Amino acid sequence: MPLVSNVFSPAFDPIDTLDKPITLFWLFLLLLLVSSFAFLAGWWVSSKKNQRIIQKQKEAIQQLYTQVELSSRDRLTGAMTQDQILPLLEERILQARKKNQVFVLIFIDLDDFKRINDRYTHPIGSVILGQVARIIIPRSPNDLFFRYGGDEFLVVSSLGQDLHAGMGFAERLRRDVAETEFIIQQGSSPVEKLTISCGVTEVDLQKDDPQTLLNRVAEALRLAKQPHNLSDGTRVDKNTVFAL
Repeated sequence: MPLVSNVFSPAFDPIDTLDKPITLFWLFLLLLLVSSFAFLAGWWVSSKKNQRIIQKQKEAIQQLYTQVELSSRDRLTGAMTQDQILPLLEERILQARKKNQVFVLIFIDLDDFKRINDRYTHPIGSVILGQVARIIIPRSPNDLFFRYGGDEFLVVSSLGQDLHAGMGFAERLRRDVAETEFIIQQGSSPVEKLTISCGVTEVDLQKDDPQTLLNRVAEALRLAKQPHNLSDGTRVDKNTVFAL
């Protein structure tokens, strides 16, 4: 009976035989946990790295937008430059037609500003021009503000502003500028008084394109600076608002 004696010999342990699959299972589970941890650790590191890359890309894009924005604005006044008027005005007209809402243009010119430059030199004139711009710059983020020329500015109102509202806004600008004492030099006592004249017009949704609209508001400004009578009979040739 050698087979019987070999099966039940002390060298053969049935409990040990049953434990081997369990031990292998735990080893397999441990390896699975280790590999999962390694994968998650690698994913976390990679995710953090990707987040840093994405953040750097966002910062670079924002910096680019800032540079473009700064390059499109007049450094002295903060207004947008003249070369942007036609494309942005065309866009505003398309929006107005789509929503069936009018808007207005206000063309602003500083009266007799040459006198300031001749008396105090152009650098001082630039300082005063910057002070004027801070008064007339629109407060609404939907209004467009341009420097049209040396001492001329253009405001394109937001949608929904009609000729009456534009006249009221232009009149407030005229009054605010006329009531301000402009500092010639920082810390100095001399001040100057200035006035502005404004031309105002409302878009015709059926007929206007950017150029016809600009031509009409320019004509309104020209008439504002021509001798004419106000509603009360006063004869003026500047410091006025004229609508066309």
